[in-house]
Amino acid sequence: MLYYCKNHQADFVPDKIKKELEQYKFVFNPSFVLFKKIQYWAFRCYSELHKEILAVIYIYDENSSSLTIHNLNPIFKEQYGIKPADPKLLRIEDKVYCTLNTGYSAKTQNSVFLIQITGNLDIKRCNIEKRSMVEKNWAFFEQNGKLKMLYSISPVCKIYTLSSVNQDEMFFEEERQVKNNLGSLSIGTQPVLNNNTIYLMAHRKYSFLKKRLYLGVPVTIDLNTLDVKASSVSLVHSLMSMFGSTFRFNKNLISCTYISGLQMNFADQKAKITYGINDVSWQAMQVNLNDLW
Repeated sequence: MLYYCKNHQADFVPDKIKKELEQYKFVFNPSFVLFKKIQYWAFRCYSELHKEILAVIYIYDENSSSLTIHNLNPIFKEQYGIKPADPKLLRIEDKVYCTLNTGYSAKTQNSVFLIQITGNLDIKRCNIEKRSMVEKNWAFFEQNGKLKMLYSISPVCKIYTLSSVNQDEMFFEEERQVKNNLGSLSIGTQPVLNNNTIYLMAHRKYSFLKKRLYLGVPVTIDLNTLDVKASSVSLVHSLMSMFGSTFRFNKNLISCTYISGLQMNFADQKAKITYGINDVSWQAMQVNLNDLW
């Protein structure tokens, strides 16, 4: 069943951030954390000046109305000689983090990073022993005082645990894995943990003549058993958006409703969700939890 996100739009982005975003021709795939009167936002923004897609973090303090901006591209170019991609935000206890990857690499392995953005930026490259040439969208969470990482959802649900940390890197080792028959679901948002259950948005990919279409899928994972449940609901911005946009950064993309941000309030049974539309625009919405999960 298709769930049209356009019908549930909500506006909870600070005006100061929206004003800053006006300078970019294309803005998409927003991620956010709302915590203690501070709003943390991450966007992918296409800069006409630099002719590249930027990973930009905005930190808005509701108390002082101050706005701090981190353009991660020059930081990563100077320190690592690479471009950051797919920034997503998450909170672990009282600290907020951004995870991102360095995109596609034809000759060498790309990298996944976890960056503490509360206070000074603390950047750590994340490593596992056996990995693919290109890795994207690892999902981080804390359980019983240990930092863990959801590596994949299906057809194998696989969890890693932090094993060691040094000044520049974090090393994770495989904890366990369980196979399932849910087809191919990829990680979308960072996870929300409640009562030993992970809630997140995944993406299901459909292919036609080597071109791809992505829809959002609500997912839960029982951390006791690694049993994965995928909703029968598929999220799409609108029926028209499924035909794609005239302009495409990725010529192999038919269309995508890319769910990139999720925050849940279990007391009120509400969820705030942000998503990108065909890699050219974005939207925010609020929904009832039982409509999707």
